[in-house]
Amino acid sequence: MKQFARGLAVSKLEKLNYSFNQIGPTLGCRELVQGLKNNRCLQELDLSGNLISPQGCVILSKALAVNKHLRKITFARNPFQSAGCFALLTGALKNRGSKLTELNFEDIVVNDDFKILVDKSFKLLPNLRVIHGSKLTNNDLTTYSLKMYAPTGTPPKRWLIAIHHLQNKTNRPLLPFLIEADTDKDMKLSRWETTKALELYFRPLAIGLAPEELQGLLKELDPHDENEVKVSDFIENPYPKPRHHKPTDGEESRREAPVGHDDVNSKKTSIEATELLRKIVYSKKVSEAQKRRQRATYTKSE
Repeated sequence: MKQFARGLAVSKLEKLNYSFNQIGPTLGCRELVQGLKNNRCLQELDLSGNLISPQGCVILSKALAVNKHLRKITFARNPFQSAGCFALLTGALKNRGSKLTELNFEDIVVNDDFKILVDKSFKLLPNLRVIHGSKLTNNDLTTYSLKMYAPTGTPPKRWLIAIHHLQNKTNRPLLPFLIEADTDKDMKLSRWETTKALELYFRPLAIGLAPEELQGLLKELDPHDENEVKVSDFIENPYPKPRHHKPTDGEESRREAPVGHDDVNSKKTSIEATELLRKIVYSKKVSEAQKRRQRATYTKSE
């Protein structure tokens, strides 16, 4: 491993697949980190299935904290779980010059603490995509993925349209789950809060939300990577605005149907969701007004 690490330090390779090479829990990581710290060319590295432990991840995180050339790293099918993922991502976030665009922890189950860290990472590394969770589960659910409800082609809000279609088909509104996730009650969610609400919503439907689908949806909701998703974006009509056709001789004026808008219940669902949102906001204002009146009454009684 020492010879490999020395060669890696001066290698001109841009892509390297070093998966399933039994780097081991920690010993190989100590050698590998030296090569990664000094390498100036490698952009993509696959370390899948190398029996790396959480302690090994702490060692490798030192390389991510200084390497300014790596763009994609795959750690899939390693046994380090949340602790290792947390250490590696923390190391990457310490690197102000990091060019990382993808950290792949496929087939590694993570906890909420790591998901919160992923949520915070958007502020420091807005271009970084963190993949985690069971690949097998996503593959098993491919026939029941959100793609089933997405329109063909690439309309501007493809995944939001799919969400609207899904709600119409299942008669299961998403809004209550978003309201529940909105802990500070400002009708805005972080990416992590949005993801958690979606997970709770999808779970009983046996529908898999693949990583690329989730990333696509979050990009539609938070296009500027500000880690802020408005609840109202799920309520507003996501379909492209209809185009008006200028009539020609003997041709009546007509309007093109919006992409994928073939379900008459979508308008009803949007109206119901808007009304529910209005009631929630109104209830919140009434509650605040009552509290002010109670404080005023208490002050006068004194």
